[in-house]
Amino acid sequence: EILCRQEITPTLTMTVAEGACLTPPSPLLQRTRACQRPPCPVVGGKPSQWTVGAWSQCSAKCGQGVQTRSVLCPSGDCNINERPVTETPCNMPPCQTQSHRHLHTWLYTEWSQECSESCGTGVQKRRVVCSAGPKMEGFCDISMRPDQQRSCSSDKHCGALWFSAP
Repeated sequence: EILCRQEITPTLTMTVAEGACLTPPSPLLQRTRACQRPPCPVVGGKPSQWTVGAWSQCSAKCGQGVQTRSVLCPSGDCNINERPVTETPCNMPPCQTQSHRHLHTWLYTEWSQECSESCGTGVQKRRVVCSAGPKMEGFCDISMRPDQQRSCSSDKHCGALWFSAP
């Protein structure tokens, strides 16, 4: 069985939907394996017929993949040279070339209620993180990162004090 997995932390790996994987499974990861069996003996002068199953869905969501089906000889005396194929190539729509940076989005909190200064100009802050997880900003498009702080001002008058210097 071939699974799409995502490493959340070094100690936590989760199975996720196939669409979350960046590329289709490598052809090196085989879903089926061919085997060679000796020809079955003919019983009663005429070999039995092969029974074939329905074709599977394409192994790829996009690009080139493989469809498979079961091929059985119920009686065990079918002609091995007439065995139907069990695999056929299939083509899906082209894969979108998408950087891993665009697979995740930025998440952010509301702006802080209070301005950092009680009078005049100050700063409001909010938390911004990539949906890939803490310390995973590389998986989000940095050019789309929302601001983490903005200026704010209070209507309250800042009292000025006179002082003298030597």
